[in-house]
Amino acid sequence: MLSSKLKEIGLTVIALSIMIGFNSANAQWQTNGTSIYYNNGNVGIGNTSPAYKLCIYLAGDSRELIEGTTGAALRLKTGAGCWEFQQTDASGGARFRLNQINPSVVGDVLTITNTTFNVGLGISSPGCKLQVNGGAAIGFSSSKTPPTNGLAVSGAVVIGSGSINPGNALLAVNGQMKAREVVATVTGWPDYVFSPTYSLKSIKDVEHYVKTNRHLEGIPTAEEVQDKGLPLAEMQGKFLKKLEETTLYLIELKKENEALTARLNALEQKKD
Repeated sequence: MLSSKLKEIGLTVIALSIMIGFNSANAQWQTNGTSIYYNNGNVGIGNTSPAYKLCIYLAGDSRELIEGTTGAALRLKTGAGCWEFQQTDASGGARFRLNQINPSVVGDVLTITNTTFNVGLGISSPGCKLQVNGGAAIGFSSSKTPPTNGLAVSGAVVIGSGSINPGNALLAVNGQMKAREVVATVTGWPDYVFSPTYSLKSIKDVEHYVKTNRHLEGIPTAEEVQDKGLPLAEMQGKFLKKLEETTLYLIELKKENEALTARLNALEQKKD
């Protein structure tokens, strides 16, 4: 019985000694109910010289982090530093990275490298690499409202694999395009050909131009089409112009044919 009492007293003395030593060395820690706080200096875990209010270090890694094995799992800094969140896989490679190491250097800001991940915006179960439930805007430096469930793009869009240079075009497709209908807005539709003041070239002039240049006047050559492509809206207008000019030639030939037929009928009547 006495032995148990002495043992209990001994343990109490040891506990009091530890508490007295801890409190004398760490009197800056304060309590508030069940909370503990510290208002002076910095707190470091794994480092005796923390540079910020809370720095948690991993052995062998000089970067601030919460936990990790090969890289920072969470790193938050201000001033000259930066912020970083990274999740690594079993081999140490990054599967998800939210990163901005140096604000003055452009680098990876958000990277998802895991091939099984799908990203959804406005949807909890995306069925592909990126699925957006709603409108999206790309390339705008200020606020932009896209069409409902549509896409607004500032700049060129390239569709298809392989090398293709959009040049001045806003849409470049390396492959076939299929549509039920294409509506083009054009100006200068060639109805002016039927104006009474329109100067129609003679058939002789047309023949001379074709023999000399090997293509219709106003129509690009095969070499030009191969090099620059074929502007469909513009060419539709040019083709219509040639069709309307051909219509005028046919009307003129019809009149000449009717005049010749009348002369032949007159000559035959004189013979009779």
